[in-house]
Formats: sequence, C-alpha cells, structure tokens
Amino acid sequence: MRFITASSRCSAANLVPCFEIPARADYVLQELKKRNLGPVEGPDAFDDAAIARIHAPRYLDFLANAWSEWVALDPANAARDALPSYWPIRTFRSDVLPASFPARMGCSLTTRAHRSPPVRGRPRVRAPVAH
Repeated sequence: MRFITASSRCSAANLVPCFEIPARADYVLQELKKRNLGPVEGPDAFDDAAIARIHAPRYLDFLANAWSEWVALDPANAARDALPSYWPIRTFRSDVLPASFPARMGCSLTTRAHRSPPVRGRPRVRAPVAH
C-alpha cells in the first residue's frame, strides 16, 4: 500500500525535503528482494481500536476532518502540506479547542507525543513494518 507523503518537514527551523518518501520504500523493498533475505510480507490488517489505544480521542477527531478543513481555508491548499502556524502556550486553556482550524492544528500537534500533520488527502498513519 502506498501512502501519500508530505513534501517537506521542519528541521532546525528550515523546511527540508522529507526523507521518508515512497521512493525510499521502493528502494528498500527492491534491495530486500535482490538480496533474497526471505519473504517480504505486508502488514496485518488492524482496526481503529489499535489507533485509539495510542492516540487521544480529541486528536483522532481532529484528523478525521483536518484535510477537508485545510482545503476549505483555500482551495490552493490541496497542493500544499498542512503545517501548523499557531502554537499554544502553557497558560492557554487546553480543555477548550479554538474555533480556528490553524489554531486547532497547532493544539492537536503539540500534545504529549510528536504528531505528523495531515498531508495531501489523509492523515499519515504508520503501518507495522513487515519482518
């Protein structure tokens, strides 16, 4: 299964090309097959309960509509990565979500663990690695 990926990421306050891209996965798969290290299997199917065990419901609710809200701000956003531009500070209330989508994106992506922003059509969800 191919996932849509972001075109850039932030590193040391600069936007740089993403390292984890489909072409890299293709290269790794090609090398594994070429070296005949054994069968390469796809990930097992899992239901949303697996994702819900590790992500807060509020974050999953945000992701469910994030892309459509991002594009609704400006149709040209369909060709852009959704990167947060608002960041909450410690004195802001965390129990109330802002009405503004960009502010909600900043709040949703600064929870306890690092989060990946929604990218071009669907949130990025990391599938289990085949061994």
